[in-house]
Amino acid sequence: MEDVVNYGVEIQPGRDGEVIRSLRGVLLDGTHLHAYSRLLGTSVWVFQAVPGPSSRLRVPGVINVEGTAEHVFYALPPMAEATEPGIENMTEAEIGAIAAPTPRADVSSAYPLGAPGFSHGQPSNLATMTEKGDWAHTLEMIGAPEAWQVNRGEGSVIAVIDSGFNQSRIAPGQIVGAWTNDKDLPYADYDPHGHGTMTSLIATARPGFHGFSGVAPEAGLYVLRPRPTAKKIMGTADIMVATDHILGVAMENRMRIIVNNSWGLWGCKSLSLP
Repeated sequence: MEDVVNYGVEIQPGRDGEVIRSLRGVLLDGTHLHAYSRLLGTSVWVFQAVPGPSSRLRVPGVINVEGTAEHVFYALPPMAEATEPGIENMTEAEIGAIAAPTPRADVSSAYPLGAPGFSHGQPSNLATMTEKGDWAHTLEMIGAPEAWQVNRGEGSVIAVIDSGFNQSRIAPGQIVGAWTNDKDLPYADYDPHGHGTMTSLIATARPGFHGFSGVAPEAGLYVLRPRPTAKKIMGTADIMVATDHILGVAMENRMRIIVNNSWGLWGCKSLSLP
């Protein structure tokens, strides 16, 4: 199953069965994204298919097809509909400038949204972090102290799509929900890499329990752990399913949830779930 391609497919309502029958021999597996479908009024799926051009999936009844790389859930058309007005997908030029081995000197000013390692328009390069690499300085760079004068995360929920979490490392009562689609390990309190636990603590660590403050120490934490692929990485299709799950939670509870996905959702300039 390693040699597969993941696709986001938007289908006209009521034509799912017809489309799937038309694509027999091409599709290997599929998952219906209920929350995106409800939001858009169409039928949105993530399919695994045998490698080949995405044009094979453009059969009668299909509205949009978006191919994805193994790690990167990028530019699925429904994603643009789910974001705030004015937010759009990054162009290939923007991605190239930001992700280049040696980023352009003006990357922080030319691409202020989505540029990793840049805050307040100032380059957070290796020299800067070597000189002032403490956590307190990092919090200052992202404006956390100023934000804390208004709110330290009270009433907010941060959802982390990552490798899971070690519940013993999280402050009691801070977990408000957990999800996994890993049938072999059907529980979310599991983090074989430590990356998900680290990300959760960066976001929500509480001084009284952890000894240091995260970005939003009073926020609730919702942990999502997609199943890893045969390559032991987070699969694109499962990341999309996790995103659909948390979108559904946000919609059902009529609340905003801040979503962090350290496994690859880097192609959108911003994502704000309803």
